Amino acid sequence: MFDFSATSKPQQIQDNLIAYARLYKGLPGITIHDADTFWFVRNQIAPGDRILRARWNDAEADAQIDATIAQISRHTDQMSWLVFPCDQPADLGARLAARGFQGGRSPNWMWADLTTLAPLPTIPSLFHIKEVCSDTLLDEWIRLSEAGVKVDLSSFHTAYQRDGYGAAAQTQHYIGYQDGVPVTTGSVMAAGGCATIYDISTPAAYRGQGFASTLTHALMTIIRGWGYADTWIWSSAKAKSVYQKLGYIEADFGIEMYRWHK
Repeated sequence: MFDFSATSKPQQIQDNLIAYARLYKGLPGITIHDADTFWFVRNQIAPGDRILRARWNDAEADAQIDATIAQISRHTDQMSWLVFPCDQPADLGARLAARGFQGGRSPNWMWADLTTLAPLPTIPSLFHIKEVCSDTLLDEWIRLSEAGVKVDLSSFHTAYQRDGYGAAAQTQHYIGYQDGVPVTTGSVMAAGGCATIYDISTPAAYRGQGFASTLTHALMTIIRGWGYADTWIWSSAKAKSVYQKLGYIEADFGIEMYRWHK
């Protein structure tokens, strides 16, 4: 496992995640607080309920933590708090644990060296990839993604439609087709000095055939084409082996995750 906790990468990841969360700012049902601390509440699995940044001095930290919990409790009864090495105070995780938060080092973070990109997987016959460049294709992307994750993604649709398409947008979205049938989806986003892959989703009927792997490899190639020498991803436990075959390795970015329940 590579240890990046003392590098600039945790800050880049934090900034990227915050830039992604800001896509949902102002949408119905979503509350975002964007100041010395950054948190957002959706009360649904996607895009979730998370605190992504805290910047307090030692003297004010305890009062600010309690005030933040009080604010959030008006909107939801549970929250995940990601603590980064660049957050302040330095003992933020310990202060959360003292308040009954459960957690510790966040697992399933992975990193890939794009200068030595793994060989392209065997491409399934008649498979091709198309960039989402219209509302019609975004509708198709949403339907397919929802079928893969079994979650309502209406907020994603509104946020991505508002963000737009092509190079001017913050995110770019892609659909993989097998003989003309849409089978897998994914997105890429560059922000905070890094670029990463989001939203890989494949409906159950199309899994195990290499579609997601081929799309992911293509998105890694796109990121390398933007000039990035490496990339990171947060993986589900089940998907780790897929990413490892593409050259990702487990990485320690010094990120901790604590869960709060009212």
